[in-house]
Amino acid sequence: MPGSSDTGLGACLTSAWRRALRCPGRRRTRRYAVTGQQTALAKAFECARVVFDDVVRVREDARRAGELFPGTGELSTRLITEAKRTAERSWLGEVSAVVLQQSLCDAETAYRNFFAFLKGERKGPKTSSPFSSPARSATRSRYRAVVLLEERNR
Repeated sequence: MPGSSDTGLGACLTSAWRRALRCPGRRRTRRYAVTGQQTALAKAFECARVVFDDVVRVREDARRAGELFPGTGELSTRLITEAKRTAERSWLGEVSAVVLQQSLCDAETAYRNFFAFLKGERKGPKTSSPFSSPARSATRSRYRAVVLLEERNR
């Protein structure tokens, strides 16, 4: 019945169930990786960091030499594909290539954003140092207050 408020799904659910259905993502649980997953994640992060550092090194060398920056395809071939074939970097083949490619793309994006910022082409508001922001100083003062309260309660 259209005018009745007792019909439908809402009449069957208690208020606790209604809250749970509205906010399914608000559970306070944490999931931790098991030992094998921790090892795989550590290996993936290490490989990603190595590729990221290699991209930064190659780009910095090209900048110092006054050469054009190598493209993403060339960097991918040189720093990922060919590096996997060498004895020193054969361990890069133990992780997914997607992780390595994403690390390369992240480094390229970081460089692009940095130089766009220097040229004044970056979109969005100008930002200051994260160490001088009002939010950071407010967080520091709140942290100090918590530490002082803990010391007093001892």
